[in-house]
Amino acid sequence: MNNKDFFKAMKKEGLEYSEKFTESFPYFCIKIIWDNLSKDEIETALDGLVTNDESIDAFFIDEENREINIIQCKSCENEKNLRAIKKEWLSFLYVIEDKLKNNDFIDKHKNSRIQEIAKEYLIYKDKGYKTKLYFFHLGKKVEHSIKPYESKIDYFDYISIKDEYEEYLSKLDRTEPPSIEINIGFDKIEPNISTHRTLVSIITGDEIIRLREEYRYKLFDKNLRFGLGLNKVNKEMGHDNLSMFKNLLKYRHESKKQVCNSFTYFRDQI
Repeated sequence: MNNKDFFKAMKKEGLEYSEKFTESFPYFCIKIIWDNLSKDEIETALDGLVTNDESIDAFFIDEENREINIIQCKSCENEKNLRAIKKEWLSFLYVIEDKLKNNDFIDKHKNSRIQEIAKEYLIYKDKGYKTKLYFFHLGKKVEHSIKPYESKIDYFDYISIKDEYEEYLSKLDRTEPPSIEINIGFDKIEPNISTHRTLVSIITGDEIIRLREEYRYKLFDKNLRFGLGLNKVNKEMGHDNLSMFKNLLKYRHESKKQVCNSFTYFRDQI
């Protein structure tokens, strides 16, 4: 996907929330990163945070992971206007917790939504929830600008957001790759087990990473409840079924059998 097409895709995805891209961009970011949230849940996270918002563009509680999520976004209209990140943009988000803890500041605040967020923040902080700060920026990453804040803020630049969107699309794609090429770097055994032609070998960690990067979610068994939100049913069923890649990671000390219709082995490749 080229840059021009990516901007078209972002704006199209955001139309279900707003025709103004400055308002729909935060919606887009939450939709692709927290894909377990419903449309209503995303809209609630964005509610009342258009102006006078202390640089908070979205706020929501993740009870499953015990996290307080505070999100700030910086957009631009097209691929020709990508700007480098500035320290001051990150600095506003960096000190947001100090503001939310300041009772005098919050009591005098003119945005009632910020007052509600401050109360909710303190309640969940008392419960031991961890604060997660996110900055989504349609622009360029500058190391010296983000370095003072990287320990506290998860920063996504243009390239990272684009990559996350492609990952999101791969979850939606119901097609399976016609074939998967796997590199093998160890001795092979090819016995006849029952009526099946069988190859037994080892896949390295680097090769697992390469497979994941190349095929993305096409390696995963598809979750039919993807994108339906976390209601009582979906919360229990809303995780991908274990597939080849997940099993290789979770059961890395055990063997893994992969069944396919056919395979070809030639020069350390399947």
